[in-house]
Amino acid sequence: MIIMGTARHVPANGSHVTTFLLARCFCDGVSAAKSREVLHTSKVLPMKLMPGPSGLMKLPYIGTALMFAPFSRHSPENFGALIADLHEKHGPVYKSRLGKDYSVFTDNAEDAEAIFRNEGSFPLRRLMTLSKVFRERNGLPPALGTVSGPAWQELRSAINPLLMKPSVCLQYLSAQNQVADDLVSQFQNPTLTPDAQSELLFKFALESIGMHFLSHAWHGEALPKNSRRCLL
Repeated sequence: MIIMGTARHVPANGSHVTTFLLARCFCDGVSAAKSREVLHTSKVLPMKLMPGPSGLMKLPYIGTALMFAPFSRHSPENFGALIADLHEKHGPVYKSRLGKDYSVFTDNAEDAEAIFRNEGSFPLRRLMTLSKVFRERNGLPPALGTVSGPAWQELRSAINPLLMKPSVCLQYLSAQNQVADDLVSQFQNPTLTPDAQSELLFKFALESIGMHFLSHAWHGEALPKNSRRCLL
């Protein structure tokens, strides 16, 4: 069972939670259930009762820094391993500081799907703060990655007629198929290492974007020599 509270729930310490609250049975008088039913309820328990890193790790910014080297064996490059360790310690659903705010983590794909399907017209996202500041300082209009809530919905509504039409996507299908076929062909190489596979996926993403916005593909080896550092 999934219990969902408001996306702007304010815990006792006053900081905002930027994701929907998610907890299995974090509700008075509710027992575990096998279904993934979503209950909109006002009985969500305080954020402080959700498990997660404690002590100094609860502090804004400092808590996040303490999760990484030299204070632990983890680095930003193996963030996934850190999340796996925290799930192992705190359970399938837990809260943790990421910078200033709390985020709630779940290891269940169905839980994540339920959240995204029930976040309403004004979803709250972690913003690309650096991009937001750059745009504000240079007098540039906001972008989808720099706004949240009603401002995001206003921008998204303006481009929905273009984004949501299958006919718009079909005009890119032939070019995208060429990029996808090239990726599949390169993956047939039995000597590819995990690192090489990862780099190949980055190149696939780059070429897919390039076909949309530049109508051009680089086909891997034609990329500038210093591009690998930028990709990874």
